[in-house]
Amino acid sequence: MKNILVKAQDHSFSYKDYRQYVSKLISEGKSTGHTQTEDLLHYSELNETRLRRLDKTIKVVPEIEQQLSNLSKKYTWLVISEGWCGDAAQILPIINKMAEVSDFINLKIVLDCQRCLEALPIELKVDFKLAFVRHEQQAEGLDSSYELYVTKEEEELLTIDIITDEILLSIPMAPSHDFDCNLI
Repeated sequence: MKNILVKAQDHSFSYKDYRQYVSKLISEGKSTGHTQTEDLLHYSELNETRLRRLDKTIKVVPEIEQQLSNLSKKYTWLVISEGWCGDAAQILPIINKMAEVSDFINLKIVLDCQRCLEALPIELKVDFKLAFVRHEQQAEGLDSSYELYVTKEEEELLTIDIITDEILLSIPMAPSHDFDCNLI
């Protein structure tokens, strides 16, 4: 059993990576997994809406946040999911919010390679520079490698959404092993 868990953890997504992957598949008219049906796509689309809504509205209550922030050893929460799974759409945002409040919780989501259906690791190395400014004059003197985000004073800026988008854009459209896994 321990080997299965280690292998699953090695072949998992972060929550952000999972969300981007499922969104990308939906935009291509697909669902996660090898079996593709109109029903699974429809369930995936419904779940995408649920996830988006819950990501925006779910808050960890202070009592739980305090308990999570007081953890003293590291934990990995390993979740097996598919984009079409209604249960996952309801619970993953809650689990993610809880994991976000503690440096001791590492949330991992397991999906399958789109060729061989084995668990698939994806490690992202994202390199981007963002500069949040109220007007372009504030950006004078910044290195040209920065991507500027000019915001209005009355605008509420959720930097996590912008950073999440940058990370999600770096995920492969159809994750698969680097080797020819169909020959195994």
